[in-house]
Order: sequence, then C-alpha cells, then structure tokens
Amino acid sequence: MAYGILLVEDEETLARNIHRFLQREGFEPRHASTLREAAKALDEFAPDLVLLDLMLPDGDGLELLKSLCERSQPTK
Repeated sequence: MAYGILLVEDEETLARNIHRFLQREGFEPRHASTLREAAKALDEFAPDLVLLDLMLPDGDGLELLKSLCERSQPTK
C-alpha cells in the first residue's frame, strides 16, 4: 500500500518535480496549488502526509494547517 501525500504548492515547476520524485519513490502524491484546491482534495483524499507551502495565491498555508489540526483532534 502506497502512502498518500498531498502537495500544496503554487510554483508549478517545483510541484511537478516533487510530484515526479514522490511517484518514483512509490508514494501516491496529489497536488493542489491553492488553499481552495487543497481543502477540496482533503475532502476527497485522506493523505498520510501534507507538504504545505505557506505563501499561496489565495491565503496563508497556516490557515490550512490550523484546519488540519482541528480535523485531527479526537472528539469527546
């Protein structure tokens, strides 16, 4: 079973190179270039790891990090 990785990166050349590397190493990468795309991907895909750019065209990557932390909090 391949580990899933969500790559959130708006610089296309860098994203393409990282994506190819991850595939060659046996991972299942998915790419999002905006916070909106990343949020949609997270609704459809439960990655094992998120590689997150902080400066994205539609906001700060830390917003997504906060959302990820809230999602992973156990409910009481």
